[in-house]
Amino acid sequence: YAAIRPGIPIDSINNKAPEDTADIDLGKMVEDQIATVDITQFVCVGDTLAAGDSLMPTEYICDPNDDGNRLGLSYFGMVTFYRSNVLVWWKDTTGKRLVFQEDGNLVLEANGLSVMPKWSTGCFDEEQIGSDSYVGGNVVQFAGGEVRILDNNAVLMWRLDAAADESSCYPYGKKQTMNRANPFLCIGKGLSADMALGLNEFICDPIDNGNRFGLSTNGFIELYRGDELVWQSEEFGKDLWFSYDDAELVLRSE
Repeated sequence: YAAIRPGIPIDSINNKAPEDTADIDLGKMVEDQIATVDITQFVCVGDTLAAGDSLMPTEYICDPNDDGNRLGLSYFGMVTFYRSNVLVWWKDTTGKRLVFQEDGNLVLEANGLSVMPKWSTGCFDEEQIGSDSYVGGNVVQFAGGEVRILDNNAVLMWRLDAAADESSCYPYGKKQTMNRANPFLCIGKGLSADMALGLNEFICDPIDNGNRFGLSTNGFIELYRGDELVWQSEEFGKDLWFSYDDAELVLRSE
C-alpha cells in the first residue's frame, strides 16, 4: 500500500471545493453521499494507520479484500464508514484531517485556527499518557470487516464493527470506563468560541478524565474531581455553549 499522502478531492457536481464548510447542510450532504457513491471520490491509502499518521479528505483505510468497506474522510471532511459502498456510519461534523495521535486517540481536527477537535474516539493508551517519548506501537487497522484501534500491547482499545456499532473504550478507555455506572464522552481539554457541549459531553483533564467539567445526561452542568461530583448547577438545559461574542458560558434550553 502507498504511504499516507494528500488526497485528490473530486466533486462530481462542479469540481470545486466548498468555500466555507460551516455553511454546509450536513443532513443534505449525508443524503447525497448515501444516494451517490462514486469510486473516483476516494483513495485507499492502505488498511492501517500507525501512530502519527493522518487522513486528508477523500482518503480512507480500506478492507484489503474489498475497498467498498472503508473508513476515512469524505470530500467535505466528514468521518464516514462504508460497507459494500453503502454509507452506514458517519459523524455530523466536518474537519480538515483525521489524525491518529501517538497517545492512541483518533481525532478529527477542526478547520481554521481552532485547536479543539471536532470529534475523537476519546480512547487513550494509558501507557502513553504523559510519556516524553512514544514507542509508536498503537495502530488503527481494518480487519475482518471492522475497524479496530489497538494499543502498544496489541490490546483492543476501540472498535467500529461490521454492523456500524461504535464500541466503548477498552479496557480502561477515556470515553467510557467499564466500572462507571454513567459513561461519558471527553471531547477534549477545552472549548473554543462558538463551540458547545451536548448532553453527557465533558472537557477533561488529559491525564485523568476523572477530573472533568461538562453537561450530565440530564442536562445539569457538573464538575468532577477524581470521579466525585463536587458541584452541580441548579438548572438544566440541552447544551452548554461558549458564546463567541462575549466569551461567556451559556446553558441553553432551546
